Amino acid sequence: MRQQLAFYASTPSCRTLLDRHGWADVGTELGEMAVRVRWAEMGTRISDEMLAAFAVEGETLAEAAQAINERYTGLLDRVAFYLPFIPGERDAEWAAALAILHATP
Repeated sequence: MRQQLAFYASTPSCRTLLDRHGWADVGTELGEMAVRVRWAEMGTRISDEMLAAFAVEGETLAEAAQAINERYTGLLDRVAFYLPFIPGERDAEWAAALAILHATP
Protein backbone atom coordinates (compact mmCIF):
# COMPACT_ATOMS: atom_id res chain seq x y z
CA MET A 1 0.00 0.00 0.00
CA ARG A 2 2.88 2.36 0.72
CA GLN A 3 4.15 1.89 -2.84
CA GLN A 4 0.72 2.61 -4.28
CA LEU A 5 0.29 5.72 -2.13
CA ALA A 6 3.77 6.91 -3.06
CA PHE A 7 2.94 6.57 -6.75
CA TYR A 8 -0.23 8.64 -6.42
CA ALA A 9 1.43 11.18 -4.12
CA SER A 10 4.16 11.73 -6.70
CA THR A 11 1.67 13.17 -9.20
CA PRO A 12 0.93 16.90 -9.23
CA SER A 13 -2.84 16.34 -9.22
CA CYS A 14 -2.64 14.58 -5.83
CA ARG A 15 -0.31 17.08 -4.20
CA THR A 16 -3.10 19.31 -2.89
CA LEU A 17 -4.23 16.50 -0.62
CA LEU A 18 -0.71 16.17 0.78
CA ASP A 19 -0.56 19.94 1.19
CA ARG A 20 -3.74 19.88 3.29
CA HIS A 21 -2.08 17.46 5.69
CA GLY A 22 1.22 19.34 5.85
CA TRP A 23 3.16 16.85 3.74
CA ALA A 24 3.88 19.03 0.68
CA ASP A 25 7.61 18.35 1.02
CA VAL A 26 6.99 14.60 0.77
CA GLY A 27 4.98 15.10 -2.42
CA THR A 28 7.76 17.17 -3.94
CA GLU A 29 10.34 14.57 -2.99
CA LEU A 30 8.22 11.75 -4.41
CA GLY A 31 7.74 13.68 -7.64
CA GLU A 32 11.50 14.08 -7.97
CA MET A 33 12.03 10.40 -7.22
CA ALA A 34 9.52 9.44 -9.92
CA VAL A 35 11.36 11.58 -12.48
CA ARG A 36 14.57 9.78 -11.51
CA VAL A 37 12.80 6.38 -11.80
CA ARG A 38 13.46 5.53 -8.14
CA TRP A 39 10.16 3.63 -7.81
CA ALA A 40 11.47 0.96 -5.44
CA GLU A 41 12.47 3.54 -2.81
CA MET A 42 9.35 5.67 -2.93
CA GLY A 43 7.25 3.59 -0.55
CA THR A 44 9.73 4.22 2.25
CA ARG A 45 8.71 7.91 2.19
CA ILE A 46 5.14 7.07 3.23
CA SER A 47 5.05 7.31 7.02
CA ASP A 48 2.76 5.36 9.32
CA GLU A 49 0.80 8.58 9.84
CA MET A 50 0.34 9.03 6.09
CA LEU A 51 -0.70 5.41 5.67
CA ALA A 52 -3.32 5.78 8.41
CA ALA A 53 -4.66 8.96 6.79
CA PHE A 54 -5.11 7.48 3.32
CA ALA A 55 -5.68 3.75 3.79
CA VAL A 56 -8.05 1.58 5.78
CA GLU A 57 -6.53 -1.57 7.19
CA GLY A 58 -7.75 -4.68 8.95
CA GLU A 59 -6.40 -8.10 9.86
CA THR A 60 -9.36 -9.62 8.01
CA LEU A 61 -11.64 -8.38 5.26
CA ALA A 62 -14.43 -8.10 7.83
CA GLU A 63 -12.26 -5.86 10.04
CA ALA A 64 -11.43 -3.71 7.03
CA ALA A 65 -15.13 -3.48 6.14
CA GLN A 66 -15.97 -2.40 9.70
CA ALA A 67 -13.19 0.21 9.62
CA ILE A 68 -14.56 1.52 6.31
CA ASN A 69 -18.02 1.83 7.84
CA GLU A 70 -16.70 3.65 10.90
CA ARG A 71 -14.66 6.07 8.86
CA TYR A 72 -16.78 6.70 5.78
CA THR A 73 -20.46 6.02 6.45
CA GLY A 74 -22.40 8.91 4.98
CA LEU A 75 -19.45 10.04 2.88
CA LEU A 76 -19.02 7.29 0.27
CA ASP A 77 -21.38 5.39 -1.94
CA ARG A 78 -18.84 2.78 -3.06
CA VAL A 79 -15.53 1.28 -1.96
CA ALA A 80 -12.92 -1.01 -3.48
CA PHE A 81 -10.65 -3.47 -1.77
CA TYR A 82 -7.18 -3.23 -3.21
CA LEU A 83 -6.09 -6.85 -3.13
CA PRO A 84 -6.18 -9.80 -5.48
CA PHE A 85 -9.50 -11.55 -5.95
CA ILE A 86 -9.36 -15.15 -7.00
CA PRO A 87 -12.79 -16.73 -7.54
CA GLY A 88 -13.47 -19.44 -5.01
CA GLU A 89 -10.78 -18.30 -2.58
CA ARG A 90 -11.74 -16.58 0.65
CA ASP A 91 -15.43 -16.68 -0.27
CA ALA A 92 -16.53 -16.77 3.37
CA GLU A 93 -14.30 -13.78 4.19
CA TRP A 94 -15.68 -11.80 1.25
CA ALA A 95 -19.24 -12.68 2.23
CA ALA A 96 -18.65 -11.48 5.80
CA ALA A 97 -17.10 -8.21 4.59
CA LEU A 98 -19.94 -7.58 2.14
CA ALA A 99 -22.53 -8.29 4.83
CA ILE A 100 -20.94 -5.65 7.04
CA LEU A 101 -20.81 -3.09 4.24
CA HIS A 102 -24.38 -3.75 3.11
CA ALA A 103 -25.73 -3.58 6.66
CA THR A 104 -24.72 0.05 6.98
CA PRO A 105 -27.61 2.47 6.42
